[in-house]
Amino acid sequence: CLHLEAAITGPVSTPYENGILFIDLKLPEEFPFSPPQSIIFKHDIMHPNVNEINEFRSEISKQEFWSPTMTIRSILEHVWARLAIPGGDS
Repeated sequence: CLHLEAAITGPVSTPYENGILFIDLKLPEEFPFSPPQSIIFKHDIMHPNVNEINEFRSEISKQEFWSPTMTIRSILEHVWARLAIPGGDS
């Protein structure tokens, strides 16, 4: 598997606004044909789509919702959007 570190800015009008959020992405060797194995924030996040070990959970992590057209950028955009507007199947 491949480990990547990424950073996104916090969405406007959220508790994360003006912050930089660091993320550890664990991608399978089959990427982009398989979804990320894990998306974990490197610091504590209180959010409906983030569990107790700071792992981001949503439909993007499930094979049936995954598309090989997804890129690392689109994964990070999805995380950012969910931070702004929580939801999805976690």
